[in-house]
Amino acid sequence: MSGELILVIDDSQEIVKYLAERLLPTLGYRTKYAEDGRAGLQLIRQDRPDLVMLDLNLPQMTGLDILRELAREGIETAVVLMTGYGSEKSAVEAFRLGVRDYLIKPFTVDEVVETINRSLAEKRLRQDRSHLSEELRLANTEMRRQLNEMTTLFGIGKTITALLSVDKVLERVLDAAVQLSNAEESIIWLLDPESNQLRPYAKKGLDEQDPHTLHLSVETSHVGQVIRTGRPLRQASFSGDGIKLKTGFLARAVLYVPLKLRGVVLGVLGVSNRSAPRAFSERDEFLMSALGDYAAIALENARVFQAADRALAAGMEELNTLIQITRAITASLDLGEVLRLAIKQVHKNWRIEASSLWLLNEGRQTLRVVANVGTPAGILHQLEVPVGRGFVGQVVESKKWLYTNDALNHPLHYNLIDKKTGFHTRSLLCVPLNYRDKVIGALQLVNKQDGEFDDRDVEKALAIATAVAIAVSNALLYKQAESRQQQLEALNAAKSTFVATVSHDLRAPLTSVSGLAGALEQIGPLNSQQKQFVSSITDSVQRMMDLVNGLLELAKVTTQIEKRREPCDLVAIVSEVTADLQGRALSKQITLTLKTPALLELVTGDSTQLRQAVSNLVDNAIKYSAAGGKVKITVWSQDKRALVRVQDWGTGIAAADLPFIFDEFYRVKDHDGRPVEGVGLGLALVRSVAEAHGGQVWVESKKGQGSTFTLQLPLATAIGEPAAADLPSPHEMVSLDSVTPKVPADGASLFRSAATPLPAAL
Repeated sequence: MSGELILVIDDSQEIVKYLAERLLPTLGYRTKYAEDGRAGLQLIRQDRPDLVMLDLNLPQMTGLDILRELAREGIETAVVLMTGYGSEKSAVEAFRLGVRDYLIKPFTVDEVVETINRSLAEKRLRQDRSHLSEELRLANTEMRRQLNEMTTLFGIGKTITALLSVDKVLERVLDAAVQLSNAEESIIWLLDPESNQLRPYAKKGLDEQDPHTLHLSVETSHVGQVIRTGRPLRQASFSGDGIKLKTGFLARAVLYVPLKLRGVVLGVLGVSNRSAPRAFSERDEFLMSALGDYAAIALENARVFQAADRALAAGMEELNTLIQITRAITASLDLGEVLRLAIKQVHKNWRIEASSLWLLNEGRQTLRVVANVGTPAGILHQLEVPVGRGFVGQVVESKKWLYTNDALNHPLHYNLIDKKTGFHTRSLLCVPLNYRDKVIGALQLVNKQDGEFDDRDVEKALAIATAVAIAVSNALLYKQAESRQQQLEALNAAKSTFVATVSHDLRAPLTSVSGLAGALEQIGPLNSQQKQFVSSITDSVQRMMDLVNGLLELAKVTTQIEKRREPCDLVAIVSEVTADLQGRALSKQITLTLKTPALLELVTGDSTQLRQAVSNLVDNAIKYSAAGGKVKITVWSQDKRALVRVQDWGTGIAAADLPFIFDEFYRVKDHDGRPVEGVGLGLALVRSVAEAHGGQVWVESKKGQGSTFTLQLPLATAIGEPAAADLPSPHEMVSLDSVTPKVPADGASLFRSAATPLPAAL
């Protein structure tokens, strides 16, 4: 764009404002506009614009009227027609009248730019070809020079910002300053915040020992002016002695730029020509300012890195110390040893006169010393401090650390301890012993000898206190666990006695009662009420026998009574259970299906217990299925585990019951809110059998949509048997036809083990 005049003629104020006042001036064009055809024609005659952007439909005169008038008067000007869709016929006529191009409303910025460029291209080429070529050549030369400078500057900036040593950063910046400005010497001045003076940090140039390297004042020096204003300073003088920057230092030309980071001036980068009569240019100032920005970033990065490196080294040292302390303290489960090691480590990490560990008595809400150094142990161990009293009581009550370097004048100082022990407390740091969001005591440090307590001491003390709390809690829990173990060995002896009592003392009288109730009819005829009583007695005895038998079986599993472990064919066990429960399923018109793999590795366990567990799962599925329903049993192996899945489409289990379904004596409720029949031990037995065999059982269920129970057991690893990876996947299993509720004519079982050959009909 070269400032051509573009006339916009359009009756839309929105388009006129957008083109003439916003877009075209932004693109570098001069603009005028008219909102009707007659005014537009007058402006064309008057100003002879380089380009006319002409609307087709205008008041006073249409766009075609203007074109005809221009043709009649012989006025040649480039015209771009602006029209909407559906005006193609008028557009064709406009092109015959000399229109260069057209725009269809609405149009984009790119379309406007491209159309204008096409329309003005010929005129521009004619007017600008000669001098444009020269301008392009000069511009190309200048661009190459600037590109080389910027490439060099970028490379320098990339190099210095990658340096993490302050000395190396300064050295590289000084070299780059001489290189970019072609100066005789360079220097960096950094601000000393304590003295508010500038001191030369480094210097490159003709005279390394020049006296001007002394400190400069921020208020009176040229360099100080850059610090105060934050702006570069560029001066030159080729007459007389030159520029006096400081006593004994003269220069012909100087350039100082600030080292500024986030608006803060850190120092000054300067270059000077002391003898050569060459001034520094604006370009030199630009390059030096850019270099100064890079230098400020690099210096800050280097300083931060070095500070972080020192802090990291210190932190690593403290971390290693803390790890050693934690290992030492938590390595023992003896409470006395833990306390002795804890106090020892405290004195190893602080120069203090005394320290003590206090434990909380929750029942009495008091604190007692359990370990201490530096104060008379006999006296201190006799003291009992209430929670909330003194430093240690306040820390335990508030669960927050506390320290003071003037204990005598602190309101929480409990001077009774000093009176009884004869100790003189000056400074004190106390932190809580927290374990699982619970305060179990406090650690107290007294009289720091190499200064005052501060926040760093708090951090270290909290870290050690955490380790101490864990170690003390572990030791206490270990003592409790030993006691608990003894108690459990005694819940086991009692349980064994209970099982023996159930099997010998309860079953015999229950059997006697059942037999006597059944023999009543043999004595003589019974009336209807007597028969009802006998039936109730028999039913009650049977329920009690079921409960006793269930408890006995559960006790056998959980106490490992009569423990047997032998290879078991799980497919055969499931097939036998399915066959045994076929009659119960047929009585409810329930369809049973069994799907097993052709080959399944054996499991190690008690076949009787495994059969009972599977039987309970299938029996429950039948119990909770409606007449005409179905129960599906699937056996397969996966990841060295055997799985038995029993699925029904019955009543399902409510979400509220699912977490407790395997608990002893827990029974779900029916739709009336009453517990269903049974004693609530069946699923508890299944879980106990699964866990006793190193497996597990789980259920997936929704109320009204049925339940799926899965029993998982580890496979045996017998030599010569196929690995789990070689077994068929579930979709490769041999499937038996669904069993219809119809007893076979020959009375044979409708189920077989999938390991045996199947009849061709199946």
